[in-house]
This record gives sequence, C-alpha cells and structure tokens, in this order.
Amino acid sequence: MEIRIEKLKLKKLLDKVQSVIPQKSVIPAEEYLKFDITEHYIAVSAYSSGVTASAKLDNQFYDSASFCVVGKDLITAVSKIKAKEILLTVQEELKIKFNTSELSLPLFSTDDFITPKQSGVVYGAEVDAYNLTEGIRNSLPFVLNGFQEHPLSCVWFDFKDNNLDVVCSDKAIMNMSSTFCECEDMSIGVSPSSAQSIFKMFEDLEDCNVSIESNERNVTFRTPNRKITVTRTNHVMPNFNSIIPDFDTFIDVKKDNLLEILPLAEKFSSKGKDGSFIALESNGRKLTINGSDRDYNTKIISEVEILDGFHEFKVGLVVKHLTTLVNSSLDEVVKMFVGSERQAVVIKEMDRTMLIMPVLI
Repeated sequence: MEIRIEKLKLKKLLDKVQSVIPQKSVIPAEEYLKFDITEHYIAVSAYSSGVTASAKLDNQFYDSASFCVVGKDLITAVSKIKAKEILLTVQEELKIKFNTSELSLPLFSTDDFITPKQSGVVYGAEVDAYNLTEGIRNSLPFVLNGFQEHPLSCVWFDFKDNNLDVVCSDKAIMNMSSTFCECEDMSIGVSPSSAQSIFKMFEDLEDCNVSIESNERNVTFRTPNRKITVTRTNHVMPNFNSIIPDFDTFIDVKKDNLLEILPLAEKFSSKGKDGSFIALESNGRKLTINGSDRDYNTKIISEVEILDGFHEFKVGLVVKHLTTLVNSSLDEVVKMFVGSERQAVVIKEMDRTMLIMPVLI
C-alpha cells in the first residue's frame, strides 16, 4: 500500500497526539501510534497512562491499511524531513520516501495497541473550542510552575448553570477561568498533564464546538475529526467560597512594580517548607513588601504605590506563589483583594479569579 501526503499536513496530524506519547515506557505498546487509513481519511491514535488521543485528516486515498509504529521515531523523522511531500509505503515495514531518500521503520500489529474499556455515558456537555482552550491556557502557567510535583494538584472542569469554570488548584494556590457552555451541573477532575494534552488537541480550532462525554472513570472531548479520552482523578473539588474575601475592598498596583521586587524578596527572605515568605502590608496609600532572613542577616523592604482603592491589611505570603499569580496576570495593573488572615489573597480579572492562601508571619 502506498499513499502520498503533504509533509506539513502529516506533521500537524501527529502534533495533535504527540503530547500523549511518553519518551519511554515500561509498556512498549504505550509508545505506539496506531494508523487507520481508508479511502477517505487517515486517522492516528495514541494511548499512555490512561489518556487516549486520536485525530483524523480527511483526504482522498486509493487504498486502506491499519498498523502501529513507534510514535517518537515517526514524529522525529517527519519533523526533520525537509521535503514538501512524503510517500508512505506499508509492507513488512513502513518506508518513508522523500526526495531521493528512504527511511524504514518497523511495524507492529494493531492487536498490540492498548484500547481502554469504555462504559456508558452518564454526563454530557458542549462548549466552544476556543473558550475551552482559553480556559485551559489560563491555567497552564500554574500547571507549568510546579503543580505536577504536588499530589493534590488537579485541573477541574466545573459545569454549573450553563457555565464552565476551568479550575487549577493544589493546597496553596488556585486559578479559575469562566466561560459559557451548554451543560448539566457536574465537576470533572483530570491531571495537569491530561489538561495539557486536551489543550494541544484543540488549541488551533475556532468556530467549532467540543462535545464532552463522561462516565465514572473517563471523560472524552471530541469534535468530528478529533477525540481525546483521559482518566478522571479521584479528587473532590473543594468549595472555595468560604475563603474568598469580600470584593468590595481592593487595591490596584502596577504589575511591573511587583515583578521588579519579588525575585529579590525571594532571594533574601526566610525560607519555610514551601519556599521564601514575605509580609505584605498596606496603609491604603502604599503597599510595603517586607522580607528578612535572620540566619543570613539579610533584609529587604520595598514600597509600591497603590494606584486605586483603599484597604489596610497585613498578610504573609509565599513569594513563589505570589510571583506565579502576578506573572500570569494578563493586565498591566493587578487588582488585589485581601480579607482576614484565614481568607485567600485574590487577584481578579474579567473572566478569571486567582487566589493564594496566606501563611503565618
């Protein structure tokens, strides 16, 4: 069997499932990509650690075949080929012909490909692809800044009152992004790595709806040509309402002013089990950042102008958590809400709420 395909189209197809494939696995079949080629389309699927992803490219072919190949080998080969068009020949091995060169990769039986068992759908929803990926995108700074290192880290898709909140949280920090969708009320938790795979699958789609189907074990996100199934976590989504302060009192400060001083504060402040911590104190006109380390006899004090709002408070925070929130803010001016010492410090934007729990100082 031979098919001719544009290199760029094949690469884009592989990109949709690449994040699922592990660099190395004790189970060889988890490294496989499964190809299903018919007269009308080419589909590629990958499975690893409870995540199944598939993508389809509609095209006119004149033959059909199904086979498995080691995913990372094929992806590396296609990414390095400079030719505009590739000829794939499927015989006892996969031959990739381009220009005057030929590369051969071993083939494996589709019987070896892992297909997770599916049970009946107990829940469904539909959301715009752009809104879904924007919600996940807003959570990615948190996912990429150490969330995967914490056993309680989770990304929730919280459906309620025809609204989808994408919530990324561990024990100390939380981010929530809201968008409209058609849905029943339910919360679905997935791992941060699964959320990244979902994002990669749909990030380039616009004017397209993603159907979401879930049972007690798995959740599937699908469009006509793409599908990804991930395992749900056992975590229960916390109720954050009790720790969110009153939104009537706030202060506005420049993002750049905070980011200028926070790296120094982290370097020269006392370190607890979660990292360096500082005291934030407001007199309504100035925000004072105060940090010290008695062991090394260092101290740092900085005053940041409050642009708007009036609120007096004093609270202790872990510097790296505050830096993560400020860095991920999309606004030049950070709007900060602070309540009691038992409530979170909140940075709020139009469609996003970020919070960090205080520490004792």
